[in-house]
Amino acid sequence: MIWRIGLALLVAGGTVLYVAAGRPDSTAVLILGAHSVFSVVALVPNLYQRRRLRGMVAQVRAAAPVVVTGLIDAPETNTGKLISDVRRLGFTETFATDVTLGGSDIRTWVLLEPAGETWVEIGMGLPPMAIFLSEVAGGRLIETAYPHGESIDDPRLLAQVVKSDVRAALEAQRAAVAAAGGIRREVRTIDDYLAAERDQRERTGGMRIQAHLESAIGPSIRDYAISAVIDAAAFAFLFLTRPAP
Repeated sequence: MIWRIGLALLVAGGTVLYVAAGRPDSTAVLILGAHSVFSVVALVPNLYQRRRLRGMVAQVRAAAPVVVTGLIDAPETNTGKLISDVRRLGFTETFATDVTLGGSDIRTWVLLEPAGETWVEIGMGLPPMAIFLSEVAGGRLIETAYPHGESIDDPRLLAQVVKSDVRAALEAQRAAVAAAGGIRREVRTIDDYLAAERDQRERTGGMRIQAHLESAIGPSIRDYAISAVIDAAAFAFLFLTRPAP
């Protein structure tokens, strides 16, 4: 976000004015040092996150979900409420899957509707999110996420985000499917879901992670790196203008 670079410019500009006004260098160094620490501390985890997510992109297409059988732990409160909200929209079949990514098991709750037009995946994220999915002509996946997610417009995937409520998300999903000419695949059973998930994972696997890298992680790294360079230039200015002993 532009505010990060703006803050760095403000600190650097303030430092120049502070020194030009004859104020002590020690105060300017303290201000610059605090901002430099902030930039570096923010940059390092973003670099780590980029490396981790890039590795996960390659894993996603091979990460087949496994349907959970036997006794299943109840979902956390927020996830359970989201499942109940979606069920009230007419999604009756509910089951859970586990997939291993990055050494961790990720639990997803899947809900199906009798008509088979749309299926829903719930989980993934804080707060948890519900993703409405349908497959239309040409195999393109239509996806509507609530309350957060990534927007993508690609021949293989149209992803949109609705932040208001699950009913509005479903309505947006239905509208997008209708605009695309209607569904080409019905998903009514667990086997239908596993087949659809496999096909779509091969076509679109990793696209959401890549979109997040491009829209959030990449800009953060760029801005914090530029901030660090600005801080370094300000430190150089302080050194060059320091009076000789």
